[in-house]
Amino acid sequence: MDVFGQGKLNSRIDPDLLRGALEINEDELEWRKDFINFDEDDAERLADLEALFRDHQDDIAEQFYENIRAYEETTEVVGRSPKGIEELQETQRAYLLSLARGRYDREYFVDRARIGMLHYMLGMPMKQYIGQYGVYYELLFSLIRERVENEVVAAAEGWAKENDGGGFLGGLSGSSDTELSAEFEAELREAIDDGMDDLLSVFRIMNLDMQMATDAYNYANKRRDVIDENEDDDQDGLADEVSDILASGED
Repeated sequence: MDVFGQGKLNSRIDPDLLRGALEINEDELEWRKDFINFDEDDAERLADLEALFRDHQDDIAEQFYENIRAYEETTEVVGRSPKGIEELQETQRAYLLSLARGRYDREYFVDRARIGMLHYMLGMPMKQYIGQYGVYYELLFSLIRERVENEVVAAAEGWAKENDGGGFLGGLSGSSDTELSAEFEAELREAIDDGMDDLLSVFRIMNLDMQMATDAYNYANKRRDVIDENEDDDQDGLADEVSDILASGED
């Protein structure tokens, strides 16, 4: 986690400016969480997923950047970063773990806005930035689906062991070889529902992340428009930094 937020471009971003410009305060964050039903149960579920994410962080980072490098447009943007692929993958691993380690407070979401601003500064179009979330959804969906499948199998095996000495007949009713007993069906449904709730918690926190990043994009675009219209004005702050970087092509 020490590598997260330590890249060269971060020195050009003032978190206090982001916090004020985007109105990242407790009331605003609580409204956003409430609007998409993100609560303490989601936070607990995410914390429970940390071990799973940690075990698969290398695979997720590698697959994520395989997709990035498969397209000329996204490869061009990544090429502007001061970081090489290995460093970017290291940052991606840290991001994955941060999803499960966050306090989900104001500083967490300022950091998410910072990530959005970094991508803006690299000149990544919004369609690419939002598209990356679709790629990430698929990767994490596959990971959690496998976990759900394992939990369902474990529930079935546990039920069978308790009811008929290790066979599978304990889960069947006496009336039909294909009809599950109510108790056995409840066990399976509980395992499936638990996995789906885990997945929903991941989608919710990533939705909040995406909200902050797109807010940063919108703010930077708005300020850049102002600078373009008032080129002779001496303006301080993030908007100048962004405009200078994009105009000069600096890394």
